[in-house]
Amino acid sequence: MKPINITLAILMYLFTISLSSCEKDNDNGDTEIHFEIDDLYGSWKYESGETCSLYYFSAEDSSGIYIENAQSRVYDRYDITYETNDKVTSLTIIKGSGDSTRYTIFSLTGNELILTDTENEATLALERYNGNINDEYPHILKFAIDNIYGNWEDNSNNPNKLYYFSAEDSSGIYIENAQSKNYNRFETTYETNVYVTSLTIFKENGDSMKYAIDLLNRFTLILKDTESGNILALRRHVGNIDKEFPVTINSDTLNGHEWVNLGLSVKWATCNIGATNPEDYGDYFSWGNIEPSETYIKKTCATWNKNISDFSGNPKYDAATANWGDGWRMPTKAEMQELRKECTWEWTTINNTNGYKVTGINGNSIFLPAAGYYNAERISNSNENGYYWTTTPYEYNNQESCKLDFYESFPNLLWYNRYFGLSIRPVSK
Repeated sequence: MKPINITLAILMYLFTISLSSCEKDNDNGDTEIHFEIDDLYGSWKYESGETCSLYYFSAEDSSGIYIENAQSRVYDRYDITYETNDKVTSLTIIKGSGDSTRYTIFSLTGNELILTDTENEATLALERYNGNINDEYPHILKFAIDNIYGNWEDNSNNPNKLYYFSAEDSSGIYIENAQSKNYNRFETTYETNVYVTSLTIFKENGDSMKYAIDLLNRFTLILKDTESGNILALRRHVGNIDKEFPVTINSDTLNGHEWVNLGLSVKWATCNIGATNPEDYGDYFSWGNIEPSETYIKKTCATWNKNISDFSGNPKYDAATANWGDGWRMPTKAEMQELRKECTWEWTTINNTNGYKVTGINGNSIFLPAAGYYNAERISNSNENGYYWTTTPYEYNNQESCKLDFYESFPNLLWYNRYFGLSIRPVSK
């Protein structure tokens, strides 16, 4: 009997090893590979025939240059997507025409960078460029003006020197001494509508000083005096200057309706259509209807079973534009996704109305009430769930469109029947 027992033991051992190996392979398959952002820094080239496309990535401040054709000296920006402060898995290259391509980093070594187009899986293989793009193709580093937005303090640990920059409209506050509450303006010099290379700070006595931007990231802003070359190093201020030293440049009205800047690509209205206060439910709309309905059924929905493309800003279907006028529109799916991902969401109650306080990266916030929805003539889930239309239709049928959906948990974007009556929260540029 012993030989049989030994044979069984060997078979069981091999089976155990096989299972262990399978488990390890599955774990590896679920692991996302991260790359050090510092390894991306520098110059890269892609050669195709006689064309040499060059890329210049600046890892320290996440800014960079994409050169479609080095000989033309057309410098365009790129955006980079971080997993953490020092890890990166993908980047988006945006050309001067506005076209963009999102790439996943397939591999990154000292001399080779291989990117994979996330849509068509085409490969872009770059090799380290030994020349100096700065010398051969002179350019001025351009920084996204949105990244300047917010509160900054002097890096010399002097809390009395604070800076408040408003990126959207180039207005801002320079606070020579925060305690004195003397707010002065600054001006920025643009290369384009989205880039800035320098800014001028005007002090209370009228003196001005022009600075070139040497470095800019989430936490550091280094300015160089263009005359003396002296450095002004700023770090992001963790306090809220709005609350400590109130200013009013982060909100305004358009056509009589108030908006709030959350530091995003669009400004968000403070109320729903039909509401007077942020916590009011307001009116309900079928998707593509510009007026509330008496009953919310398929027959009363103007877009039901019709092939309608994204209509953001089209007053024929956009209830925000039709009711609030030019400049206001309903958000797209991408803009609602930006609100969902880039802001902090806190379930709260205002005047007995439940909903989410949504706080932007600059500390400003809006309130989205859980207004429920209408089906036929009946309202459901009011004060429990919130449903907000976007202008993006479902590509696989003509009965559903994209909406924001939330209850007392993190919000999601889902597809919903167009005839249901949902809330609308307008946006503006």
